[in-house]
Amino acid sequence: MHLWAIWAGYVGTIFPRALNHLETGRYVNEKREDRICTLCNTNNVETIEHFLFDCSKYDTQRLPFVQKAQNVIDDWENLNQTECLSKLFNTMPTALGKYVKDIFLCRRNNLYK
Repeated sequence: MHLWAIWAGYVGTIFPRALNHLETGRYVNEKREDRICTLCNTNNVETIEHFLFDCSKYDTQRLPFVQKAQNVIDDWENLNQTECLSKLFNTMPTALGKYVKDIFLCRRNNLYK
């Protein structure tokens, strides 16, 4: 299953408005390569993967979450991002929900100052 399908199912249930905010370019037919993350200086496309796992703007929230995930999920370091997200849904959904909420709040606070 693609990461987008997993994400949409989870976030659409828990945070229905979140999908409207993260990849708005997807809904207005903006080219993928034009949807650059404005919160970090990497010039990466703001995808779900970038948002959850890569954007340096969320390092403060991500570090403790990933440390906890590494203690709970076997072979964390050897999993790809889709596998990590799938395991997170199944093993620590409450912590994942809190992490997603925290980084969405950080995103909102930085984009809409």
